[in-house]
Amino acid sequence: MRLSLKALDLICLFTVIIIVGMCGFWVAKQGVEQKTRMRQENALYASGIKNMSLAASNLQHLNTGLKAVKNELKATMEQIPEAVEIGKFLKQLDSLVKRRNIVLITLQPLPKRPERYFTKIPIRLMFKGAFNDIYYLLHALETMKRLLVTEKITISKGGIGEQCRVDLTLNIFEQ
Repeated sequence: MRLSLKALDLICLFTVIIIVGMCGFWVAKQGVEQKTRMRQENALYASGIKNMSLAASNLQHLNTGLKAVKNELKATMEQIPEAVEIGKFLKQLDSLVKRRNIVLITLQPLPKRPERYFTKIPIRLMFKGAFNDIYYLLHALETMKRLLVTEKITISKGGIGEQCRVDLTLNIFEQ
């Protein structure tokens, strides 16, 4: 069986067309795969940039918060002296009491209580005076440059026209 030249040409032509078609399909497939990889890499890159931007924003927010906390800690530490300086505190208290026309009945320092970072020194005060004078004294104590924490307070009044009696336990601190 002999093939004619025309049949041989057709077989070669179909073979070339099939090979060219397969090569074209392979090149197209490689191009699609490459475009898909590029899209994935671009999406990953964009996601990375977005995450880095978010991380930078969070870092800036954390640094701002840290700075605020450091300033607050510094201000608090300035309110807690190295030594108790009880004499200085008592002079300030005496001045406040006299200015408000309050009668100091007792002043009793209680035993120190060591805490983790500072020592707490409770002081029990008993005094009497007009309610508004007591209010202004308590406000002055609360806004002192020294850190004071009210542990317990009892305000009582015997009757109409009588002065208020206050039993106050304050905590002062030392480092």
